[in-house]
Amino acid sequence: MSTYWQGVEFHPTSKVKKLQKRFTPYSYRRHADDTFRRLFERFRDSIVVLSYSSNGFPDLECLVDLLGSFKTTVTVHEEEHRYHFGTHATLLSLPVGQSLTLGLDPVVFDTSGRCFL
Repeated sequence: MSTYWQGVEFHPTSKVKKLQKRFTPYSYRRHADDTFRRLFERFRDSIVVLSYSSNGFPDLECLVDLLGSFKTTVTVHEEEHRYHFGTHATLLSLPVGQSLTLGLDPVVFDTSGRCFL
């Protein structure tokens, strides 16, 4: 999703040079479920690692269900995280859960990191 600033346009009325919002199917609720489903299907033969915010859409339960459609083992590790926005005078601090979701198939790793199929 990185553009390396190629073809980036700034919002014309923005004083702080906000970027114009570009279309990505992950940004719209009506596209998100199907987009994640297609992503997980595309990588069904790979190990999937997904870092995700608790305030994201679709929610974590839905993502785990979607990933479980393609993976035999889905593991979630959750951690509290705090996002900070603004300057020191107007600092806004929001607590948000961050999850790391792993989708594994019959690929198993032992404690030394060796892979067994």
